Amino acid sequence: MGEQGEIILQITEKLTEISGSAPCKKKVQKMIYLIEEKEIDIGFPYKIYIYGPYSADLDYKICELKAEGCLDIQQSNRGHMLKCITQPGSSLISDRMNEIISIFGKKNARTLELIATTLYAERYVEHKNRETIIKAVKKIKGEKFPEEKITDAICLLEESNYFSLAY
Repeated sequence: MGEQGEIILQITEKLTEISGSAPCKKKVQKMIYLIEEKEIDIGFPYKIYIYGPYSADLDYKICELKAEGCLDIQQSNRGHMLKCITQPGSSLISDRMNEIISIFGKKNARTLELIATTLYAERYVEHKNRETIIKAVKKIKGEKFPEEKITDAICLLEESNYFSLAY
């Protein structure tokens, strides 16, 4: 399973505890992206994809955990739900990881998609201000998210110290 697998299981368990139900793969993808973007290297490269930042390596690792019997994946109307079969070992989750999970863990997958996409856009726009970030998110997502929701995501990311925009 390795350290990456153990971290995935621990994050999945933590998200289950916080929200009271199994998280979907999309939620785990976005949560690990938010953790990685706080300079906590778990080792999963991300690129922009249909539902925002996506790591094929992370998806593959989740499939490996299922094949090893550590994780169950059930299809539901909310997506591919992840449930730990094997109890994770001693915690590899740092205080910084716990902080990120506590801030974003109760958010649903769609909201995390917006937050992660907003952060991804901020990382890649040249002139960093609200307008350019909103424009970049709209370019990636089209009209899926209204401007006020994108603005809310920007504010939450600023409050969570992912970036600071000059006004």
